[in-house]
Amino acid sequence: MKTTIKFLLFIIIVTNSINLNAQAKYPLSTYTGVWEWQNGNEIFRVRLRADLEDNTRFIGHYEKVSVDANGNETFIYNSNKEVFTGNNKGWLPYVITGGGIIDNTVDQSKYHPLKHGSLKFEILTATPGNITARWHVFRKTGGIIGDDEAPEFSVPTDVILTKVN
Repeated sequence: MKTTIKFLLFIIIVTNSINLNAQAKYPLSTYTGVWEWQNGNEIFRVRLRADLEDNTRFIGHYEKVSVDANGNETFIYNSNKEVFTGNNKGWLPYVITGGGIIDNTVDQSKYHPLKHGSLKFEILTATPGNITARWHVFRKTGGIIGDDEAPEFSVPTDVILTKVN
């Protein structure tokens, strides 16, 4: 099973990765960092970094937190399972890669633990102190959808993120 998942991850990365520098007007450093979208007391956060094996694309993780009146954050979900004690073996080193995303925060009591999708991450504004991007996640076209696949993504599918650092 682990070999199959690793093989599928490899295929997904190879087929979905895009060269952001060649496609975009902005250097990779514009994309890397922490991005947020807030909805009420919940924050969806994306952490992107340059891929060490291919410095023309980014990789990363996402999380959603609830913020109380004192500013304390509580995880709603986090794609980086290594942040949870005792739950850090066998998970993916990253779930965002170039033009692909693996949603590993779907309800695993009902569905397969990995939902694959495409990601369009488009810089909208890039002035100093005000960098925003459109985060658009959508189902891959032409892919086979399994009976055990979650019908929806657990992550927001079309929001404007603001770079916070």
